[in-house]
Amino acid sequence: KFMAGWRKARTGRNAHRDALLEFGIKYNRQSLDNQKSQFLETEQYMAIQCARIWHVPPYKIRSLEHGIKANVEQQSIDFVTDALLGWLVLEETSINRHVIRPLNEAGGLEDEYFAEFNAAGLLRGDLKSRYEAFGLARNWGWLSVNEIRRMENLPPIAGGNTYLQPLNMQPAGTQPPADPPPDTAPEPPPETLPDSGDD
Repeated sequence: KFMAGWRKARTGRNAHRDALLEFGIKYNRQSLDNQKSQFLETEQYMAIQCARIWHVPPYKIRSLEHGIKANVEQQSIDFVTDALLGWLVLEETSINRHVIRPLNEAGGLEDEYFAEFNAAGLLRGDLKSRYEAFGLARNWGWLSVNEIRRMENLPPIAGGNTYLQPLNMQPAGTQPPADPPPDTAPEPPPETLPDSGDD
């Protein structure tokens, strides 16, 4: 009953006028004021600036205001190629120069061992794109079945080390495979209509 009277008193000509609460009733704000709204915008801006300084995509710090599935996937690839890869190369170079190289020289191994970060797992993408890429590599002959299975952390299979080679990519002068021998069975005689006896 009180709320009905309050709404009625706050409509029409009294919509934007000052109101007075009686009987010790306290007012609780249901929406954010301008100061708090500005603080939230400032907080989001600072998060984006921190991500920009450290070359981290916004979704890595849980800022998903402008993130969609395809956008996040591309940002993941950009993060590896534009931010991580440079640091990984520096680490590899330092390890090979100061750790691996002295060990190889001491054991007479002549650079048999080397350090390398495998970032392929970070660039794998979604399942459909990965399998389409594997199918392309398999059909064109630069990956075997076992190499593909190794990338997917699967055990090798028998006969999985062979490579396919498309027929249209054979070296020039390669003889085509022989045609199968023709069928030597005699052909049946053509069917003829019975003679009706009329000339």
